[in-house]
Amino acid sequence: MDNLFNFKDFNLNEAEVEDDKLKEQMREFAKLSGELTKANSALKKLEKKHKALQADLAKVIDELDDAEDNMLEIDDMIVKIKSKGYKRDNYKWKEAFVWLEGRVNGKMKKLVNEAKEANKGFSNIATKLEAQNLEVNEGIDVKEVLRRIKDTIKRLSDRIVNKLKSYNNELKGDINAFKQKVV
Repeated sequence: MDNLFNFKDFNLNEAEVEDDKLKEQMREFAKLSGELTKANSALKKLEKKHKALQADLAKVIDELDDAEDNMLEIDDMIVKIKSKGYKRDNYKWKEAFVWLEGRVNGKMKKLVNEAKEANKGFSNIATKLEAQNLEVNEGIDVKEVLRRIKDTIKRLSDRIVNKLKSYNNELKGDINAFKQKVV
């Protein structure tokens, strides 16, 4: 596959990207991510409301099923049973094999493990990306906050290094004094 970007134009280890085409795709990705987040939130609310209404209507229509009717009509709308609900058994094969494995002898354990391996499948887990705006509308500049955190960490680490150097020099002095006393 051909590279869409000239990777010499930017360093992946740096926060800043110089490639204009990549910048535009990142902006579009961030915009679409925001819209999807809002749409998914709205969809979850609608699905919850829809599920509750469907449960209520299903009870009424199920009662009508005894009377050989399978639909309700109001004004210009019909609500009917698309497919009748039912219960079915679901087997959890992996759990069954694990349960069985603990209750059989060595030869059977080998067969159980071979059966598990023979039916093993693989899933391809895609890379997930997240976009986040660095500047928030409420006046908080995230870049500035990150810079301050970085500076604070650098100051603290410099203090620790200086203290360690100081302790090291003291320790060297104590060792030299001990050597002089011993010799």
